[in-house]
Amino acid sequence: EGCTTIAGRPYQIRTYINEKVQLQPGDTLEGIFRLRLTQPNDKNASTYFQGKGIFLLAYQKEDIQIEQAEHIPKWCFPAVLRQKILLTLESVFPEDASPFTKALLLGDCRDLDYATDTAFKVSGIRHIIAVSGLHVSILFALVYAVTGKRRFLTGLVGIPLVLLFAAVAGFTPSVTRAAVMQIVMKKP
Repeated sequence: EGCTTIAGRPYQIRTYINEKVQLQPGDTLEGIFRLRLTQPNDKNASTYFQGKGIFLLAYQKEDIQIEQAEHIPKWCFPAVLRQKILLTLESVFPEDASPFTKALLLGDCRDLDYATDTAFKVSGIRHIIAVSGLHVSILFALVYAVTGKRRFLTGLVGIPLVLLFAAVAGFTPSVTRAAVMQIVMKKP
């Protein structure tokens, strides 16, 4: 997942590449892709990708060139931090538990097997692994406890931390809404 600019407007994009490649934040892909807009054409169409903030899907048509970034741009810091957290979770937790911990902490459900993901949906607790208000309120409550319940200090530390967490989680609509609501609240 990344971003692209078309006619001067930025778009979040998910790119499907035919071969397995290692990409780092800041890398650039060049090539010919077939693009598909994820906006639904009718009221029965899926809004799955839009809910993740992805408005374009790109499918590789021909060979691509990858330009490795010489240095990682500062705006990529949340993506780099997310990648480091995911790698740490993979190394710390056993192979069967790491997909769940990645989903629980950052909403990254890519490694969850179909049966587990379906079980979450059927049981009605899928929201636990969708990063949203639960995660943001727990984070802010921890900050509130650590700062000794001082409102000014809680805001000073908590607001940037909540914004960083939202960025690391990918600014999905649910985490963005939760972060904004937590920031405007008078009490954590």
